[in-house]
Amino acid sequence: MISPLDVSVLDRNCEELGVDVSSLMEAAGKALAEEIGKRSPVKGKVVVVSGTGNNGGDGMVAARYLSTWGNGVEVIYVKPVSMIRSDIARKAYRDLPDNVAVTVLKGDDPKKQLRSSLKDASFIVDALLGAGSKGAPRGDIAMAVDEINRAKGFKVAVDSPTGLGYRNSVKADLTVTFHDLKEGMLKDGKHHENCGELVVRTIGIPVEASLYVGPGDLMRMPSKGKESKKGETGRVLIIGGGPFTGAPSLAAMAAVKAGADLVRVAVPRGIAKTIAGMSPDLIVERMDTLHPYELGPEVLLQLMGLLDWCHCMVIGPGSGRSKPALHLMVDLIRAARDRGKPVVIDADAITSVAGYWKQGETPLDPVRALITPHRGELERLVSKLVMGSDTSVLSEPYEGKGSSSRWKKEALELASTLQNATGGTLLVKGPVDLISSMSPPSLSNHVEIETGGGPLYRRYNLTGVPAMSVGGTGDVLCGICGGLMSRGMSGFDAACVASYVNGKAGESVFSEIGHSLSASSLIERLRFR
Repeated sequence: MISPLDVSVLDRNCEELGVDVSSLMEAAGKALAEEIGKRSPVKGKVVVVSGTGNNGGDGMVAARYLSTWGNGVEVIYVKPVSMIRSDIARKAYRDLPDNVAVTVLKGDDPKKQLRSSLKDASFIVDALLGAGSKGAPRGDIAMAVDEINRAKGFKVAVDSPTGLGYRNSVKADLTVTFHDLKEGMLKDGKHHENCGELVVRTIGIPVEASLYVGPGDLMRMPSKGKESKKGETGRVLIIGGGPFTGAPSLAAMAAVKAGADLVRVAVPRGIAKTIAGMSPDLIVERMDTLHPYELGPEVLLQLMGLLDWCHCMVIGPGSGRSKPALHLMVDLIRAARDRGKPVVIDADAITSVAGYWKQGETPLDPVRALITPHRGELERLVSKLVMGSDTSVLSEPYEGKGSSSRWKKEALELASTLQNATGGTLLVKGPVDLISSMSPPSLSNHVEIETGGGPLYRRYNLTGVPAMSVGGTGDVLCGICGGLMSRGMSGFDAACVASYVNGKAGESVFSEIGHSLSASSLIERLRFR
């Protein structure tokens, strides 16, 4: 089952893959006409009641096919055809044959006009609003819904009954939906009664549109409302630094670029002034550490107030591998888990999980916890947490070439086993970024693979360049993830968008300055549209 947003994401990703979106409309309209044809041994009159979106375009294609096959067809537009919103829907309208009667409702009594047309229809096609529409039908659309329900003809909904889920909804006898069921079509585990018979037809959307992250996924980013106030839409806490100052700074500045309202950086007392001098956009929290350049458990209580303040915590950038720092990192992970706080676990915090996470410990929340290892860190995690595992496949986990590159099944089995042990979502960095979860994310049916540990949901990102192996690019990535999660995105969706955007920034920088690429040069090239 996919959401209205997923539909839009897939359309845009299809375009990026070179799929002609008009061909998807053509396939959808033909499939709709075929399903009507199966139920019409005697050619009867078909009335297509159309809106001005792509749902209406699907209806126009169906009208063309049905007319060609011998049905009498009338198309009724509830609004003027000048309001048709997309080029492909306008083309579908222009391609209607001359023998298809087109009526645009107007005048003093459009209800009477529509009722008259529907009176002797054998089939009534609801092509008013698609699965992506929001809110209950209003105005002329609501009137059309009432008249469709009032009529006696066999009612066929295109993709989704108009108004599904609202009181004023088309009550279809048949719903022909495309690619997958849409949200709202199941009610208490059964087909919603307003859908009638449900038929799912494929229309040529390639699996790659779901499996690989693309520009359509940027639509998943939440927008800020007109009444948003400072701090309401994203407060990030970065905890790290000590031996290193660049890592927490890069992560924090990337979180700002990802749209976080406020970013606090909690660092050991010895480097607080250095971090503060790196950007005026950051709020630096000086931790009262025993050692001036080392985090430790002694500041855990001090950090708890900041944890309550933030919408997402990012831990590990530049924190080092001293025992006190590692103990603090794992204590913070447990605190985030117990308080239900989103957390991004990066760099040396990953080492703390490998060293101190207990076998059988209460798992992390897969929606709120994101672990961002590179392959070497992933190997250490698996070796420590999955007894008797053979990690040799992780030295070269990929198969396929170019745009078809993906992870081998054996490598995915290891990821699955690790995620059963920790619970968190994974973003494994490399030439082919792997984003995986044991919890169903968006597009779940289309990104699922069965493993020995149960279903694993995975997507891949192919953006980026080899020059991004330079230090600090992973810190930028984890900061983007934290910024997006602070704005309400799940760990899985945030990882998808972050890996894509970070990689595109790397491609942009490399195209201009080649191997002079640095982590800081990525930050100004981050684009979320």
